[in-house]
This record gives sequence, structure tokens and C-alpha cells, in this order.
Amino acid sequence: MESLRIVANPAHAIILFCHIILLVTWLGVDLGVFISSFFLRNPKYPINERLMVGRIAGILDMGPRASLLLVYPTGAWLAWIGGWGFTEPVGPFNPLAQLVLISSIFLVWEILVWIQFWGHRQILNGQTSQTLEAFLTRYRRYDIYARWILATLLIGDGILGILGHGFIDQPWLGWKVLLFGMIVVQGIAIRWAADAWPALIRDIVDHGSTPRREAALNQAMRRAYPFVVVIYTLILAISMIGILK
Repeated sequence: MESLRIVANPAHAIILFCHIILLVTWLGVDLGVFISSFFLRNPKYPINERLMVGRIAGILDMGPRASLLLVYPTGAWLAWIGGWGFTEPVGPFNPLAQLVLISSIFLVWEILVWIQFWGHRQILNGQTSQTLEAFLTRYRRYDIYARWILATLLIGDGILGILGHGFIDQPWLGWKVLLFGMIVVQGIAIRWAADAWPALIRDIVDHGSTPRREAALNQAMRRAYPFVVVIYTLILAISMIGILK
């Protein structure tokens, strides 16, 4: 009967729909980015075509980047509606206040991610400034710190949920939160692996394609692939837990 009441709840249906769509835009669009990388590092294609593929991949990459930051708050609201978590006050914050605070933090972060994206697009189009470049440099540094903090909190809360403590009241939901934290760690690893890409691509653009330069780019891009595969596996595992629970 409880499950029937949840299904009949319009708010639950809307948030669940958004939660599922976010998973689709995350995994589905990211597959396009992953496939694009093979064209980007293929020396058989002219460099201008490869750069165009890279720009398209950069736009597509906003799908998973934007979706990741909205998956947790929508999941938190679903947990509250279903009575699976966020049922106890924490300090001065009652469950509803906790959800509003969490949602506000992630929405601000989401806005900053889009500002960073448009900032990079302006730089690519030659419309840059010292203020913009300073913002992007600072944001990139603080964003990494925030992701490490987020990953730590998610993994910790997931473990507590599995043990029957923390914000999460159900072990199956604790596993989902734990795996989500591991996904954030993989994303940080991908960023580390991808740091050399722009300089290596710029080297090919400025000085031409050579076996040495192409090998360096190929090796740098291949370093990220294991982390990408792990993310796909974890997303599928999270989805299966949600279906089978």
C-alpha cells in the first residue's frame, strides 16, 4: 500500500521522471562524448575536422556535467517522499530544511558550471578578459576541492546508510549513494587524465601532425578511458539497484 501511495503522489512522479531523465542525459550523452574521442585522436582525419569534433564533444559534455549535479538533490527528494531517508532533524535543520539547503547548494553549483562553460566558449571565440580568465582559474581550483568534499560525504553517508545510520534509512539506498560517491571520484580522475589534452592538441595545430605528437595525444586520451568505463559500470549498477530494490 505504501508503494501505491508513493506512485499516486504527483510530486514523486514528477521528481522521479526528472531523476530518470538525468540518468539518460548523463549516460546517453556521455557515450557520444566517448565515441567522439576516437575521432579526435585519429590522425587520419584533417586537424580542422578533429577540432570541430572536439568542440561538439565539449558541448555534449555539458550533458553529464550538468546532470551529475542534479542527480543527488532529486534523489534526496525522492528518498524523503518515500520515507527512505532525510526523516530526522540534524541540528537546527528539520528534514525539509535539509532538502532545501542541499538543493540550493547544488543549484548554485550548477549555475557556476554553466558560467564556466560559456566562459570557455568566449575564450575559444577570442572574446576574453583578465577578469574572465581569473574567474575560470579560481573556479577550476575550488571546483576540484568541492568535488573531493562531495565524494567524501557521499561515500561516508553511503556507508552509514548501509549500516542503518546517517541521512539514509535503507541499505539499498546507502549502496546507491556510496556508488555515486565513487563516480565523483572517477570524474576527478578523468579531469586529471585530461589536463594535458588542450596543450597536446594545440601543439598539433601549431606545429603540425607528427607520429610523436599524435602518440602523445593518443596516450593521454587513453589514460582516461578506464575511468570512463568504471563510471558507466557504476551508473548501470545504481540503476539496477533502483529497479531491483
